[in-house]
Amino acid sequence: MLTREIRYHAPEAGKVELVWGIDGWNPIPDSLRPLGTVLKKSVMNTPMMKTGDIFVATIQAPASSMIDFGFLITKSAVGTDVAVWDGNGEQNYHIPAGKSGIIEVVSPVSFSTSGRWNIEDSRSPWFYLGIIGGGMLLLIAVSAGILAYRRRAKGQRHPSASSLHRTSRVGTLDIVLLGVSLLTGVVISELALRWMAPYGAFGAARELDWMRTNLGKLSRLYTVDEQLGFRPVLPGRFYNEYGTLLNGYNMTKRAGATRLLFLGDSVTHRGAIIDALRGLYGDELYEYWNAGVESYNTVQEVNFYKAYNYRIHPDHVIVTFHPNDFETTPVAFMNEDGKLSVYAPNRPLTEMNPFLFQHSHLYRLIVGLATSERRGEEAILKEIVRSLTTLRDTLQEEHIRLTVLVLPLMAQPELWSSDEQERRRQILRALNDLRIPHVDLLPPLLEAIQRHIPLQESPGDIWHPSPALSEMFAQYIRIQGVLEGQDIVGRETIPSGSP
Repeated sequence: MLTREIRYHAPEAGKVELVWGIDGWNPIPDSLRPLGTVLKKSVMNTPMMKTGDIFVATIQAPASSMIDFGFLITKSAVGTDVAVWDGNGEQNYHIPAGKSGIIEVVSPVSFSTSGRWNIEDSRSPWFYLGIIGGGMLLLIAVSAGILAYRRRAKGQRHPSASSLHRTSRVGTLDIVLLGVSLLTGVVISELALRWMAPYGAFGAARELDWMRTNLGKLSRLYTVDEQLGFRPVLPGRFYNEYGTLLNGYNMTKRAGATRLLFLGDSVTHRGAIIDALRGLYGDELYEYWNAGVESYNTVQEVNFYKAYNYRIHPDHVIVTFHPNDFETTPVAFMNEDGKLSVYAPNRPLTEMNPFLFQHSHLYRLIVGLATSERRGEEAILKEIVRSLTTLRDTLQEEHIRLTVLVLPLMAQPELWSSDEQERRRQILRALNDLRIPHVDLLPPLLEAIQRHIPLQESPGDIWHPSPALSEMFAQYIRIQGVLEGQDIVGRETIPSGSP
């Protein structure tokens, strides 16, 4: 049997299944099928793992066989349920299993709704600039034509009029007409962008579309916050007034118990690692307060602590740093439909005008065109370092311990992109430079891979660890003596297969 990797480049897709078989769509033995593979009408369907804009699946097939395959897109990039088949037209895809190299396929699929481009349009901001610029030039050309016609007509009607006076009046009309044309062009450009990409950010930000497309009423659970972008309703259905998930603890600390406060995003919020730690340590010596918020990043988490979490007076703050935490405070607002819209800018929020971002698509396009990806990432990294420095110093003044858990992607390291590898190295270097105790959780991931333990909470989800992997993370944290107070400034682990 040969192992083959299939990569599907589909920026407009959110969830993809590899539909495949060998030698006429026949299935291979169940023991050789990838995790999560199911038979549908006697054909294998394997969930593909999403990493960036690429969906990856690793399969096995006999060396002499022909692999037949296609791609079923079940969710768009904006979270809409779809059922789109990409089978290379009517031919489907076929490739000899023995052919060397990674199988790369670029998706031809483009979604549209009511004649509009996809919400998270894969087109470059320069595409929109070309359309807008072309329209503006056409409008100016029409205005210039009107002015030229007026000059000729006026010259014919008043041949004896003072040329200086005529030139002065026409010059004034020139300015007024051109001004009106430009203003009209701006308005038309704004309307055109809203029509083409109603939720587009045009390279200035990335929309957290799950919040807007969520079928539930998130406004009951989350609210817009000027400092945090958005936050949970406090107190609310799931959170208390201190910004932690509801629990049975009293505000008065139990004698002899250490109060742990966990800060983080959805990994922390879902509590798999916290539950595993609780299973190892029990409740007699520790309290486990969970302040995780779905889609939060480190900058938000630190500000959330300063605004709310500090009031529980923790003894030990444990921050979970996720690979997707290289973000800044988002722009959040309630849109015309009463839905919570959240955008993660590609540069620190201090370098943007949130009001204009909310109300002007043209402003988003200008910011997107002016944003250098490298410069934006560097500025956001500096903001993350400042936030961690602030948290470190604040906790030191209160004699509160701080530990950062650095999560890996829940996938084989050789599947990580070069950008993901570099971001991981950057945060580990920053934590070392700041002398912040931290634990790199890559080693237990590598062990889980060797032991063939499921890595992902659900197939294709590289962000959330499975219960089994969460238990391995907790065991590794215990070995490092984190809760016992053995503060260690961690060392970087270099994964095999890293670029």
